Amino acid sequence: MKISWVLANQLKDPLIDPEALQNVGSTWGGWPTWRAYQTDNVLADEKSVCTDLVNRNFQQQCNLYVPQRLYAELNRPDSVNLYNGEFATEFDNKEDIISMHLTATMFDVVLLLGFDLQQTESTDAYTRHKHQNYLNAFAGAVKQNSETQWVLVDHSDRLPDNVQNLPNIACDSYSNVLEYFKD
Repeated sequence: MKISWVLANQLKDPLIDPEALQNVGSTWGGWPTWRAYQTDNVLADEKSVCTDLVNRNFQQQCNLYVPQRLYAELNRPDSVNLYNGEFATEFDNKEDIISMHLTATMFDVVLLLGFDLQQTESTDAYTRHKHQNYLNAFAGAVKQNSETQWVLVDHSDRLPDNVQNLPNIACDSYSNVLEYFKD
């Protein structure tokens, strides 16, 4: 069984041990996850971030993934991985969803850490709209990759309605996951 982690951009837990994650499987996440968790596979989707990372040779620190659409503009850097696709809707933390899609093609079990799938309390209509788009994109990734078992780790609240009854998603605690999947 092939197992990986997807670390959400908003994950900020000092108690998470990067080595413990590595003992279970490879780690994937957006560029904000690398500093705290030394993520193996790092994604960037915005042009300015991709440019900055490539200019700093960040791909020497990890497996860096950038959009195919930016490869030529980045001067075709060596040792950079590419992904295709764009989203029709606007939302924050696109790297979370892209990581889900990429890992689903390679792994049997994907452990999701740091995801916030609750409705936003914001009174700003645009913020609520973008968050709902994020929730829909999350649900789309789970539904489109029905052969992958998804496990939301330490997600304490109720799952969103659009994924609640899917057979390929479950919730568990960080300690249980580490114990279950230890070497």
